[in-house]
Amino acid sequence: MYPKLSVHQIKEEAALTFSASDYSLFKYGRADIGSRYGAALYAHFIAEQGAALAKHSVVVFASPYHHIVPASAEIAHSLFRNLQANEARLGLKSVQYSKITRQTTYIEDYGSLNFEARLRLIKDDNYQFTDPIHPNDILLFVDDIHVTGSHQLMIEELIRREQLTNPVFFLYYIAVDSAAIDPQIENRLNFAAVQGVDDLPGILRHPDFCFNTRIIKYILRLPKSALPTVLKHLTPQQLQEFLRLADGNHYDMIAAYQPNYQFIKSHAAQVPGLIAN
Repeated sequence: MYPKLSVHQIKEEAALTFSASDYSLFKYGRADIGSRYGAALYAHFIAEQGAALAKHSVVVFASPYHHIVPASAEIAHSLFRNLQANEARLGLKSVQYSKITRQTTYIEDYGSLNFEARLRLIKDDNYQFTDPIHPNDILLFVDDIHVTGSHQLMIEELIRREQLTNPVFFLYYIAVDSAAIDPQIENRLNFAAVQGVDDLPGILRHPDFCFNTRIIKYILRLPKSALPTVLKHLTPQQLQEFLRLADGNHYDMIAAYQPNYQFIKSHAAQVPGLIAN
């Protein structure tokens, strides 16, 4: 068993110690909220385990992804930046940010599934470290929420497969701390502030908005009639980035995404000065 730390623990859904609305906005691209979460996670981790870091190199990982970053990447980047800024004070040898790649993508909304369904969905995925892992480096695996632990089990399996003996910490902003809580609480949190297409413009226009896996998949599964509402709030640069990221995750090859992908690509072709590959 590896140590697991979280800033917030959910013991009862009716007694949350964080803003469900903020969490939902974060999941749909509000990078400023993710940065704040990462700073809070850094402070909590250092208060609990800071002394264990001295004279070690530390490697920070976000949750695994292929091409499009998950929302949790902003938490991981923020924690990494805070470690870098305090490297000398903490007595660290070095701080590195690295990545675990995954090859499989799926259209199901992970947050709506129970433990068994989550595990079935990801068990055949292929997780790989992108960089060599050096002995004695402290490995920090960062995610936004721990609900059933299925993703953590997959990373633990990767650690075993690679025969790593490094010190490891799993760090979460939120962790469900009661077996009595329905895993679909994650779905309710994800949609707390985003219940339809009309909730997207305020997110897309926010100065700290960044595309992530969730919002791209959400847009690609919208009813086609809703797409004009989204597209009129995307700048040409955002539209080009959307298509580039969707191509990078091969969403253009997934049948469920193809109608909206082609509609958006056709729209992009009509935007002056925009090159839609």
